[in-house]
Amino acid sequence: MREILSNIWTTKRDTSAWCWCVPLMLWLAGCSPGQPVAGTYASGGSPHSFILRPDSTFSYRYQFQFGYRYSSGTWRRGGKRALVLNSYISDRTLPLKVVELPAGGGDLGNIFSVNTGVTGPGKGYYRCMVYVNDTLFVTASCDTFSNVRVSFPVKSIFFKLSADARMPSIFLDTLSTEKFRPVNGMGNKVKIDIGYNDSLFNYRVFNNEEVRMSKKGLTFHDRTSSIFVLREPLTSR
Repeated sequence: MREILSNIWTTKRDTSAWCWCVPLMLWLAGCSPGQPVAGTYASGGSPHSFILRPDSTFSYRYQFQFGYRYSSGTWRRGGKRALVLNSYISDRTLPLKVVELPAGGGDLGNIFSVNTGVTGPGKGYYRCMVYVNDTLFVTASCDTFSNVRVSFPVKSIFFKLSADARMPSIFLDTLSTEKFRPVNGMGNKVKIDIGYNDSLFNYRVFNNEEVRMSKKGLTFHDRTSSIFVLREPLTSR
C-alpha cells in the first residue's frame, strides 16, 4: 500500500492520479480499526456504570438510594460507533411446575396448592400476589401462603413475588411467573411449585440492545430516557 501511495506522490503533477488519490485515502481511513472498546464507563453524576472487557464480556451496575440493578453478558460491535449488548439471562419470568391432581368429592371449586420456593428466616418479608384471569385475586405473606381457593371459573393463574419495605431493594422490584391455563374452568385441584430464583431480583436484561460509542463515553437507552456515561481514563498499575 505504501508503494501505491509513493507512486501517486511521484506522479503528483498528473492530475488524473490526484483524482483517485483522495478517494483511496478515504477508503484507507474507513478500513482502520475502530476505537478501543474495553474500559470502565461511569461518571459522578450518573448512577449507571459499565465495565467492558477485552474478552467481549461486560458488567452493568445501577445504584441510587435503595434502587439497585445489575447485569452481565457479552458485547459485540454493531457498527463503527455502536455496540450490541446481550445479558446472560434473557428472561426474568419464573417457571411453574404444575401437577394436576384428581379432584374427588363433590367440590366443584378450584384449589391451588402453591409452593413459592422462598426459604430462610426472611421468608415473612416476601409477598406473593395471585392473579386469576389477569386480575389481582389476593396478596399474602410467603410464610403463611399455601392454598388458593377460587370459587369461579379459572381461565388462567399466575403469580408475582416482591417484598415489603423491610427489604427495600426487592420492594422496588417484582418478579412474575409464567401462566398456567387449566383445561377446565372448575373442579381443579392443582399443585404448583414456583421456580424461584432470588438472583433475578433487580437483574437488568439486555436483549440485542444497542449503545452508541464516542471518544468520551457511551450512550444507552434506559426505560424512557437516554443515558450518557463517561469513559474513565486508563490508569497504570
